[in-house]
Amino acid sequence: MNCKRKPVPGDQFRPYDLIKIDPDDEQAKKALESEYFTISAQGVVHVCQEKGRRGQKLDVVPTEFLSLSEWMQQSTMFNVLTSMKFFKYYIVGKVFALWKGNVRFNMYNRTRQNLARNLIQVRPAFISSFKDISQSLYEMQTQKTFCIPKGAKFPELTDFVGEQKSSRESVKQHYNEKVDDIISKKLAVLVTKVADSRTLKEEEDLENAKMGQAAKHKSMVLLKQENELKNRVLKLAKRNYNSLGTFIRLIDYMVVETQVRIN
Repeated sequence: MNCKRKPVPGDQFRPYDLIKIDPDDEQAKKALESEYFTISAQGVVHVCQEKGRRGQKLDVVPTEFLSLSEWMQQSTMFNVLTSMKFFKYYIVGKVFALWKGNVRFNMYNRTRQNLARNLIQVRPAFISSFKDISQSLYEMQTQKTFCIPKGAKFPELTDFVGEQKSSRESVKQHYNEKVDDIISKKLAVLVTKVADSRTLKEEEDLENAKMGQAAKHKSMVLLKQENELKNRVLKLAKRNYNSLGTFIRLIDYMVVETQVRIN
């Protein structure tokens, strides 16, 4: 008796459910060309026509033989396992896990893009100052708060205490110089630079007034493009100015973090 697999929905997998092929049905006989099962008193023979790399049929047709007892045992075990909740909904759970992972990855990408667009320290107005401040904080960590005695003989206690005190004082002065340099030079220059960028409109109006007739010869398209560019620049300058407080707070946290790491 020849059989073929029973048609099931795409979300199900029933390899042991077979239906008999009617010998008089021509359409059913076409199923024997790709895959079919032959059931006899001795067992079940599975015949499956494999294809080569280019889709051509191979000369040798691989077959698999199972005795009736083995077939019934495997079929029974399959039905028992698939009746369990874990195996019964395994495909649904796997698809849901893939969907959930893709959603989380898309949310991660969206958050990363938002951070990349809104990250303060990577803006052109802040990036140079941020690099200089990071370098100063790194130089702070190169100075240790203690002094290692030199020589094989360990010094006396009074000399050791004096050396440590002198080392701490010099390092303390080094730390204060670095912090003062960050505050008085880098941050102060940055605040002045960002604050002055908001006066771009007044400077351009004064320049246009001095040029006089030269501005009248510009085309309307060019004037429109210049106005759009100026509005974007002023909007960016205002945005940078409003972010100064957040940037200074970030630098403050970085300085404290560096001091804690040194200690």
